[in-house]
Amino acid sequence: MTRDDLDPAVTAILSDHWGDRRAWFEFTLGSAACHSIVADLDGEVVGTGVATVNGPVAWIGTIWVAHDHRRHGIGAALTDAVTDIAFAEGAETLLLVATDR
Repeated sequence: MTRDDLDPAVTAILSDHWGDRRAWFEFTLGSAACHSIVADLDGEVVGTGVATVNGPVAWIGTIWVAHDHRRHGIGAALTDAVTDIAFAEGAETLLLVATDR
């Protein structure tokens, strides 16, 4: 995720009734421990994921996929991507932060 992705990601998540994630994404963009990514389809942000690495432990979360793009493997790909980032950063244990969604 880049600063250019911030507004489209926040707008997309808000329109999907997931609440305002702007402060969280701004924090992740400014923190060396956080690694935010987006899934982009033809210039549209259709998914997000975050890995937050703290030594040997990483938190995986904010895995979100736009309603019209669910059930196509995007969520799994985002989860795999942030997991790969976490392991590359030295994490040995992962904690998935999930919601009932």
